[in-house]
Amino acid sequence: MQNSKHLTREQVQDYDRKAMEEKGIPGMILMENAGRSCAEKCIELAGGKPDFSAVVFAGGGNNGGDGFVAARHLNLCGAEVSVMLAADETKISGDAGENLKIIKKMGLPVHNVLDAEKIREMIYNSDVIIDAMLGTGFSGSLREPLKGIISMINDAGKKVLAVDIPSGMNCNTGEVEDIAVKAETTVTFVARKKGFAADDDADYTGMVTVAGIGG
Repeated sequence: MQNSKHLTREQVQDYDRKAMEEKGIPGMILMENAGRSCAEKCIELAGGKPDFSAVVFAGGGNNGGDGFVAARHLNLCGAEVSVMLAADETKISGDAGENLKIIKKMGLPVHNVLDAEKIREMIYNSDVIIDAMLGTGFSGSLREPLKGIISMINDAGKKVLAVDIPSGMNCNTGEVEDIAVKAETTVTFVARKKGFAADDDADYTGMVTVAGIGG
């Protein structure tokens, strides 16, 4: 179900809680639906056919998990996909951890973002970049290596899809303290986020698509 309202960070968390606890929908299903929607939009962004290369920058939380699911679906459709981890792999757990295990068993290339030259290589050799680093829970200032990664993404001139919200943007206010991903399109879940109403939000979100995730 899609919601016409703008959701705050707290409302997003409450939605997920109700979907899992009250409706009995496993988190893996919510993540699967979210990631699949991103993969479908990514193919559309790339021209409608999966004959392209993509790199997924994934964080350690559920946003990263959505990215892992998107990577799997793109791979199954025939796209060439690599994943760059913007988090300590040993600390990625829960549903995100399970989806990371799946794509590794599938043989998808998974790299660590501490290798700056590898980051640059993957960005410039890809047709589409998927930003799945930071979700609606983020607030405050970015740290390295994320600031540097986002700067490289923004400077690359590639097509960029943000998962739920551009990394670096505050969900509730739309504020960007340092830098945020500038996406061509954002696939956000359930409803637009409150911060998207900020005056310059489109500079970061691009065109926003609202996708249901089954709750």
